[in-house]
Amino acid sequence: MNASGPSLTVSDASLAGVPAIGQVLTPQKKLEILRNRARAIAQRPPIPEVGETLAYLEFVVAGEKFGLGIASVQEVCPLKDFARLPGVPSFIKGVMNLRGRILAILDLVNLFRLPSKGLTAHNKVIFLHQETMTTGVLADEVRGLRTVMLNRLQASLPTLDGKRAEYLKGISPDCTIILDAGKIMADKTLVVQEDASATQP
Repeated sequence: MNASGPSLTVSDASLAGVPAIGQVLTPQKKLEILRNRARAIAQRPPIPEVGETLAYLEFVVAGEKFGLGIASVQEVCPLKDFARLPGVPSFIKGVMNLRGRILAILDLVNLFRLPSKGLTAHNKVIFLHQETMTTGVLADEVRGLRTVMLNRLQASLPTLDGKRAEYLKGISPDCTIILDAGKIMADKTLVVQEDASATQP
């Protein structure tokens, strides 16, 4: 502090566009200052959302986007060497041998009454695992990992009914149907598992 009182330092940036005392601004100068301020505000980083997030695997079935929480996803494999089973419900596509375990493959097309497009070379099986239970879900295409804020999930849609509504966890802002893997795995009517040794010579 000097004899004339405390000194005050103001950065040049904070004074940008500020007129000197007694200076009269022209309409063009005022417009320039307002544009500069609007530009500065637009460049401010967005405030991040706060809350829990859900990481899920996005996949496609019959042209619709679905998701399954990655905490329940064990692995993703191409659909190959699967066997159809006689006398099982239509939503069981068949069984597949995964490292010595014969696991059921759920067909969401029949389970959710979606239009069938048939099998292609691009079909994948998403294997879900919880505790001692493992089962597969047939997908036309797997698109990868996504995240969504839990508080942004919509509870349901009027067009969802039956099993889609029963196994629903929520609808994401981009209209992905997030399925509750726990509810799927808990439904014993959807699971067909056999001892691999019983089907091998």
